[in-house]
Amino acid sequence: MPSSSCRPRSAAALLRLLPLLALAAGLAGCGLLGPGDGAPSPSASAPASPSPATPSPTAEPSPSAPPEPPATERVLLWVGQDWEVEDVEEDVCALSGAVPSSFSEQEDVFTCGPTAASALACAEEDGQVLCIVNPADRRAIRFSSPSAAEGGIDRSYDEGVRMPLLAQLKNGATCTIISHDHSEHYGGQRSWYTCDDGSELLVGADAAASDTFDLSQERITVQRSVDQGAPEEVAVASVTLAGR
Repeated sequence: MPSSSCRPRSAAALLRLLPLLALAAGLAGCGLLGPGDGAPSPSASAPASPSPATPSPTAEPSPSAPPEPPATERVLLWVGQDWEVEDVEEDVCALSGAVPSSFSEQEDVFTCGPTAASALACAEEDGQVLCIVNPADRRAIRFSSPSAAEGGIDRSYDEGVRMPLLAQLKNGATCTIISHDHSEHYGGQRSWYTCDDGSELLVGADAAASDTFDLSQERITVQRSVDQGAPEEVAVASVTLAGR
């Protein structure tokens, strides 16, 4: 049996521990102490830093389509005060009647006479007939024509095919209609238009002069040959037809 002398000492030690136990209970209630010898709980740990957002790949801009070239310009040409006009005594139209000109889209413009006369586009003015004979050099002829006045324009010969007197290419060269083709060309082809830079416009061996240009197209191209070389397709900036 334990001696009675030990009891007071145990009671005194217990009394000394009571304040410490009360303090520990208060700290635990405030969340300042957690399990495991006062170590902070996992819920009290600092939140992890968020990982940086991965940037989305930038889409490469799609290449834009090249702009279309401008449409071929239509130009009207007629005899002006700065032209050289030759007065001819004979009635050129008496040799062959007046028919619609292939170089104009106007109904009152016609051609007449032999090919050698080069009356490409004619019209009646002040009782006489005025005809363009060389559009590049601005030359014309003028004559009286009772036959043209009486017979009028015979539209039964109109094939509806039109072609320009002049054409300006995108490179700046100007090409002019010629009446005869006596030269040799690449691959046996033919040429009815010569250009002021020495080049020429080609068509097939069996093609007509009107096949050089397709005037129904908004953007006209031609086959251009340099030094009798192989032709290349070239854009046409403008075509010139007779008209007032």
